[in-house]
Amino acid sequence: MKKKKRMNKSRIICFVVGIFLLNTNIVFAQENISNDVAYQEATITSNSNEKEWQLNGMYYLGEIVTYNSSKYEVLQTHQNYGDLNLAPDKSQALYKLMENKNKMEIEVLFNSHDEDFIKEITFEDGTSVKDYDYSIKYLQNSRSYTRSGSYALAGYFDYAAWITRDGVVSLSLDPKQSVRTNRSTKNTAWGLLSSSSGGFYSDSRWINTQVIKWQYDCHFDFAYDKATWNLEPNRTANSYIFGVVLKACNP
Repeated sequence: MKKKKRMNKSRIICFVVGIFLLNTNIVFAQENISNDVAYQEATITSNSNEKEWQLNGMYYLGEIVTYNSSKYEVLQTHQNYGDLNLAPDKSQALYKLMENKNKMEIEVLFNSHDEDFIKEITFEDGTSVKDYDYSIKYLQNSRSYTRSGSYALAGYFDYAAWITRDGVVSLSLDPKQSVRTNRSTKNTAWGLLSSSSGGFYSDSRWINTQVIKWQYDCHFDFAYDKATWNLEPNRTANSYIFGVVLKACNP
């Protein structure tokens, strides 16, 4: 009888320890998900491991699954047990339909900030880089733009990149404070920016130089404090005031 009692006690102890560990893991997971940074990191990790939704599948919070050509985010850890009523398009409690984001390509010439700066770049329509399905590429010939010397682009800008968004190309710049507030420095920076040696003039995406210049001047005159100056070579205009300024610098 005593031996039987000892066995019962050991089972009870194991049971209590198991419950404690389970609760600890649940609390830890809840704390992580409640933290924005942790949630973002989990989402980014799961995005690289997308998988097709299947019957009898096990799915975890934060995972991304595809179903009928659409993407869904898993809202609760669960197993569907072969029940089609738990499919992503039928269970809003378990899945959230993800918007189909347009693609964006970013070719970075140089960047003295971290990549979070690029993700937060906002455009004239109110959208930002992070709203798109974007890719970031660092150009191999970027050294030519950051070479030593008083006329190097990096002496006037902290960031420069070509951005292709919905088929529209823009030159995205973060001018240094001296370029934003001093007209003479701004003009010197433009001379380098628009040159064929150390600048962008020889790039095939650089067209409509006059309109690019008007956009550049408009940002200096009326929007000098914008986080980035986005100059779009494909824009057309007949005058600085009516064609550019009255259209918020990007006609």
